[in-house]
Amino acid sequence: MAYHHKSGYQKAKDREDKKKREEAVISKTVKITELFPTISVNVNREDPPSNSPLPCVGQCGLPGQFGHEFERDNSVAAVCTQSISHSESDDMVDAETLSQKPEAQAGSKGDDNSFSTDIGQWSEVEINDTFCNFWVTRGSECCQHSNADFTSSMQIDGKQKRYCSQNLFYRVHSRNGEKVPRSWLCYSPATSRIYCFVCKLFSADDNSFSRNGFCDWKNAASRIQSHENSIAHRNATITFSQRVQVRGCVDSAIVERYRQECAYAKT
Repeated sequence: MAYHHKSGYQKAKDREDKKKREEAVISKTVKITELFPTISVNVNREDPPSNSPLPCVGQCGLPGQFGHEFERDNSVAAVCTQSISHSESDDMVDAETLSQKPEAQAGSKGDDNSFSTDIGQWSEVEINDTFCNFWVTRGSECCQHSNADFTSSMQIDGKQKRYCSQNLFYRVHSRNGEKVPRSWLCYSPATSRIYCFVCKLFSADDNSFSRNGFCDWKNAASRIQSHENSIAHRNATITFSQRVQVRGCVDSAIVERYRQECAYAKT
């Protein structure tokens, strides 16, 4: 088939016809703004942020839902960025806390409230080297409770009621009648029994003063005297005295009383 070259007039006519056909198609096509109508909402910038989507024009300049999707994406990105920032900050705080934790733990045993001052509540598991060193430094005074209310210590002996007494916390020397405090004797308000401070810490001897407490008030005076003259008690006092010297607690009342006892024994 032979090719016929179109004249300039024919080409111009064809372009005009094509343009009219395109305009006719466009005129019948629904506009995109009619498919996605624009919704205008007044938003107060001072209102707190909301998780619900905002039906407004987006930052990209597109109307309707397309603009909103872009706005929401930016909001989500901002929230994520803020969350990451807080997470990094928390991680830094945790790292600082962990780095300080060993020091805090090491010093916690030196606080006044680290261990109970009620000797009856000391468990065998709790009594370790750290525990003993704490009380060597602290001393027995706060554990004695010699001025406590002894009502709960009542023991019925036949028709007679017997209690713990403040007199038990003192020893009277037979030579000169001097009244000396028993710094090692402690009363437990929890168990209503008496204990030996140094034996509770350093004696392996199994007796009521170093284990479960003593409450036989009828024979208390003689039993206390027998205990403080026992080898187990003296050995525990010597161990306590040695610990005191190592830790530099030269003003310990127990050690001072022990030295006085030794002096009286020599005279």
